[in-house]
Amino acid sequence: MDRVASKYFDQMSTQAKIDYINFKVYLANVQHNSGLVEKYIEKLELLFIDLKRETRLNQNETSNLVTSYLIEEAKAKLEMDKKEKAFYASKSNVEKREKKLIYIFLTGLLIFIGVSTFVFFQQLKNNKKKLELEKEAQRIESEKERLKLSNWAKE
Repeated sequence: MDRVASKYFDQMSTQAKIDYINFKVYLANVQHNSGLVEKYIEKLELLFIDLKRETRLNQNETSNLVTSYLIEEAKAKLEMDKKEKAFYASKSNVEKREKKLIYIFLTGLLIFIGVSTFVFFQQLKNNKKKLELEKEAQRIESEKERLKLSNWAKE
């Protein structure tokens, strides 16, 4: 149907052209294709201007009103689609920022826990070495005392 209509589009009456483009605007709106809607709205506006200029066609006033209403409705729908896309894009950006902040917070928390655990185990290790050194110092002191006593006993 599209091929036949586009092939004979120039030969159609102005009202048939308007009806065909209105139908295409409706289909583009259903498909949420804002690019096509814009294109068809421009075509409708041009046809509407041609329709107003042509006095020999004697189109009735209701047809003009319906066409202008459909043009305005398509423009409003297009504007709403743009606003909806912008809203979802901004919502998406906010969600991305929130996820990024959560990721940064969790990463920082994991780093903090890792560093704290490392420091804790290092402290335990140092305390163990300190105890071993104190035991060794006590053993050396007792060995010195034993040697002093054995030297004193020999004399």
